[in-house]
Amino acid sequence: MKTIKKSIEWAAKILSFLILLQSCTVYHNYSSSVDEAIATNDKVKLDINNDDPYKFKKIKIFGTECYGLTKIKSDTYRRLSDRKKMDAGIKNFTYVQISQEELSNIHLKNKGASNALSIAIPVLGIGAAIAIGTWATVKDGVL
Repeated sequence: MKTIKKSIEWAAKILSFLILLQSCTVYHNYSSSVDEAIATNDKVKLDINNDDPYKFKKIKIFGTECYGLTKIKSDTYRRLSDRKKMDAGIKNFTYVQISQEELSNIHLKNKGASNALSIAIPVLGIGAAIAIGTWATVKDGVL
């Protein structure tokens, strides 16, 4: 009985870990241009020197200035709190101004790798949870 309880605990831990990985985003290693980042209309990461990268849902140009869409309570928003902002018209999101120097190292979202990880990791995790559960029941002589 203890083995089954431990197996259920492990399965619960594995499944909770998988849920956390569902929001995983993979970015390309190479840099892209501002025009490519705007055209993709998808997530981008700006690598800034030795600092943590800025992550945006998308980048847009309004007039002559570039802005990145970010969640209001995100780390990127907090780090850029002194910047000019524009209302995004989306609940909990805002556009934050990005300087031209920060636009030199743009990494686009790698859709293929992100989708593959979002599918492969849960499938492998569920398979592992099933295998652990089956092993525990066989070990206890239930099957």
